Amino acid sequence: MAIKKSSGSGIPSGLTAGRPANPGFGQLYANGEAARLELYTQASGWQNIIQEVPGVASITGNYSEATNSGTITITGTNFVSGAIASAIGTNGVEVQAQSTTYNSLVQLTAVFANLSNANEPYDIKVTNPSNLFGMIPDALYVNASPVWVTPSGSLGTFTEQVSITLSALSSADSDSTVTYALASGSSLPSGVTLNSTTGVISGTLPNISSQTTYTFTINATDGVNIIPRSFSILSNLNQPPVWSTASGTIATIYETARTNYSVSVLASDAESNTLTYSLVSGTLPPSMTLNASTGAISGTTSSVGTDTTYSFVLGVSDGIPGNEVVTRSFNIIVKPLVTETLSGSGAFTALSTATVTLEMLGGGGGGGTGNGAWASGGGGGGYLVARYNTVAGQSYSYSVGAAGPGQTVCDNSSHITLGKGGNSTFGTLIAAGGNGGTGSLGGGEGGTNTTTGAVSVTKNYSGQNGGNSAGEGNNFGGSNGLRNNEGVSTYGSGAAGVPNGTAGTHASGNGNGGAGGPSCQGGAHRGGGNGTAGIIKISY
Repeated sequence: MAIKKSSGSGIPSGLTAGRPANPGFGQLYANGEAARLELYTQASGWQNIIQEVPGVASITGNYSEATNSGTITITGTNFVSGAIASAIGTNGVEVQAQSTTYNSLVQLTAVFANLSNANEPYDIKVTNPSNLFGMIPDALYVNASPVWVTPSGSLGTFTEQVSITLSALSSADSDSTVTYALASGSSLPSGVTLNSTTGVISGTLPNISSQTTYTFTINATDGVNIIPRSFSILSNLNQPPVWSTASGTIATIYETARTNYSVSVLASDAESNTLTYSLVSGTLPPSMTLNASTGAISGTTSSVGTDTTYSFVLGVSDGIPGNEVVTRSFNIIVKPLVTETLSGSGAFTALSTATVTLEMLGGGGGGGTGNGAWASGGGGGGYLVARYNTVAGQSYSYSVGAAGPGQTVCDNSSHITLGKGGNSTFGTLIAAGGNGGTGSLGGGEGGTNTTTGAVSVTKNYSGQNGGNSAGEGNNFGGSNGLRNNEGVSTYGSGAAGVPNGTAGTHASGNGNGGAGGPSCQGGAHRGGGNGTAGIIKISY
């Protein structure tokens, strides 16, 4: 059935421009241009009797987890006053906006609350009063707050002037980039900065007069949420260096150790700062220098005629402004050549690492005793001069060769060994003792040396054999190697021979053989003469 106007005709129709000029309230008009049936109302003029479906094109804005709210601008079509916005989570639950404001046919503003990121992403739905609705899927995410990984409180204890780098801050937010900033009213120590991108705190703490705690607050933000956290840095005073080497004499340089000698002083620093050593006053031994980085004092100093002491003051610094140079007094003693004569047997402890000079002489052999005949004299001890390496603090065994005893038993072939002078030994060096003389088997042989381990050998002389021929005075004792080879009587010579029936002459000096005793019969028991002990002299 057609709808008629009061005149009996149907609903007027046409284009928008053809609407009745003076319509009455409640008049209908079929608008072919807008494709709708319109109703003229007192409040709004021509209105669509059947509302169109709203369309949702996009949204802008953020939902903050920190405030649990967010304001969203919705853009689309066919919005009308009274439209309601809602969010539908992945759990299927629809949450209506706390308020929806109609801005225009194409824009709404909605305020949401109580959304959980557990149910994101959310679909945004707009429902007009006609219950027609439009929706955009997976449009809204809950912007998760940054999560602090670094615990609040102390970031550590540091010394002043120490550069620190702390990866102090980190967060977990899958939606946004997190940046860092000091909270309002908060500050870092002077010289220390915060990298807003990485969260690294770095710099050099200022000088302080007492232990200081710096407290500050840093905000982590993703552009929507701001999460503050408070931290602190404890700054300790930088301690000056401490000397490890005791004051006083740090070295005694012996003549044989002068070449490329080195001794070091040492200091420590609690903060492991780089230390620098310096000569503050006084004098180092000539040609010796101080290494500023290592504290080594080294070089080849000059010879001296008497003990010479060089006194000086060294300083050490850690380079930290405000820390004084710490000084300490030291001495180095330079000694002339020292020659020491060893005795008996024992161990020699080297005072320095050096090449020493050893002068060694074996003990002289004792003279033999004949049986009514001429008896032979004892052999002389071997003579050895050699250079030998020693290490400071290491001990070297030694033994000074004993004198060979003169024999009293008639014509005994064992006199060779019974009357032998002792070897003089030092380390691996041997200056051999002379053999004892016999009654009739020939004169005692002089000692033959051993030079194993010597750096160099200056003199290596065997001792003289003892005399063993008939005739007045031919039963003499052999002389030591030096006398035998160079004719130098520094250490004496072998005992002179004696007439038949006279006791053998005892040797004198060092390393010399005793004369043979011609007879041990007729109740006049006369033995061979004694040899003499060897020597060991060490020069360093």
